[in-house]
Amino acid sequence: MVFGWKPGDDPLSRNYLWTMFMDPSRRALAGDWDRASRVVVAKFRADSARNIDDPAFVELISTLRCSSPEFRKLWNRHEVLGGGEGRKELVHPVVGRLVFDHAVFRHAELTEQRLVLYTPVSDEHETRAKLAQLLELAPAPVA
Repeated sequence: MVFGWKPGDDPLSRNYLWTMFMDPSRRALAGDWDRASRVVVAKFRADSARNIDDPAFVELISTLRCSSPEFRKLWNRHEVLGGGEGRKELVHPVVGRLVFDHAVFRHAELTEQRLVLYTPVSDEHETRAKLAQLLELAPAPVA
């Protein structure tokens, strides 16, 4: 597993933003957590502006502001970033640093749905080889 995401029964455990601030393993995975958290909050602020009256957004923002001093501080900065393209660096607990380019594609009619495509970067971190190693370690799928 590359991203180390193991959602539980709580719906918040399936929310990337929530896990970014409330799951210590996500903090370690992010590598440069200060930068990554700042970017994710700024992108979320842009999403929340498009969904200003959505009760789910309002509740998530309120819950995170109460639960995470780091989120509250970043939210109060009022920074906004659009989605699109970028670079994602992870520090995987088994294989170390992984570096990807990513692109975000939104559905034309259902803009809340998006596809994020991660492409391993050919670099000194040997991301492709490390991904192959993780695939070898993964348990065989159940038929």
